[in-house]
Amino acid sequence: MDDIKAKIEAANTEAVRRMNEADPVLVDIAPAGEVIPGLEDRMVLHSGPPVDWQRMSGAQRGSMFGAAIFEGWARDAEEAKQLFESGAIRFEPNHGRQAVGPMAGTISRSMPVWIVENRAFANRAFCRQVEPSQQFGSYGEEALQGLRLWRDIWAPA
Repeated sequence: MDDIKAKIEAANTEAVRRMNEADPVLVDIAPAGEVIPGLEDRMVLHSGPPVDWQRMSGAQRGSMFGAAIFEGWARDAEEAKQLFESGAIRFEPNHGRQAVGPMAGTISRSMPVWIVENRAFANRAFCRQVEPSQQFGSYGEEALQGLRLWRDIWAPA
């Protein structure tokens, strides 16, 4: 038991040291598919731990539908649901890909992400932009328009 306790204490000490010594710098904004390691086509990242589709919350599912429609993989929520349930669109937690996202946290390849470089330790992290609807589970036209504005106008500027 003491060995495990010592390992945990050492890991916690190292984590605190790295947080204290970090030098995060915002370096760019780019399409997620171009910069997030391992983010494949027909894959959506999400907030939280790994979860089965059946256990995913309603708001998170709605946000996933929005991502699938935004990417052009589905015409509507029903088609998106079928694609997620069948495994034709994969989903994984953000944290396994060095990423975070607001609320439902969905990130797909075309969505712009902020790139933050930790110059002290030479690592990068990625964060999706904040918009007012889709991140909360909306997949209507207003939500999709918010994503398009980021992709087509604000991020390129």
